[in-house]
Amino acid sequence: MNLSTILNTFFLMSSFSAIKDKRRITAVLDCINALNEKDTLTLTGLGRGMKNTKTKVKHCIKRVCRLLGNPHLHRERTGVYAYITDFLLKNVKHPIIIVDWSPVNHVDKQILRATIPIGGRAFTLYEEVHPECKLGSLAVHKAFIRRLATMVPKGVIPIVTTDAGFKVPCSNLLNNKAGIG
Repeated sequence: MNLSTILNTFFLMSSFSAIKDKRRITAVLDCINALNEKDTLTLTGLGRGMKNTKTKVKHCIKRVCRLLGNPHLHRERTGVYAYITDFLLKNVKHPIIIVDWSPVNHVDKQILRATIPIGGRAFTLYEEVHPECKLGSLAVHKAFIRRLATMVPKGVIPIVTTDAGFKVPCSNLLNNKAGIG
């Protein structure tokens, strides 16, 4: 089964309600298919990679731009992460979650990301982008853990692995959330 079929099934499942509007779901799927075709993760690259449309390239690029700036999609993003996290973790009693900071190329931003390793790949459960000056901030770590904890299904006690960029007090917060510490 190819990526397009899997994602269409996932996004159009009756239990998936994180993205409310079918047109936004279609636009997201078209962008994913374009990324799969072109292997280019830029606004213009995604627009040029859209094959299943009869419109001109400039209109596809405008469509991607509107999607990326869509405030409704940005609000629904946390719900998408929560659904994916529940989907991936609901049958795992003690999943290993890796929390790490990563730089964003060519800008002064950092991504704080929680992933789960499955079959040698890391699947993103939740991520946030922050300015580089917030790298290692205890307040950012605490807020991130609180949001991540709301996404983890009830009864699941994760094993969280971090690097030195994640503060010790935040590890204590994780233990308290999991009922370990």
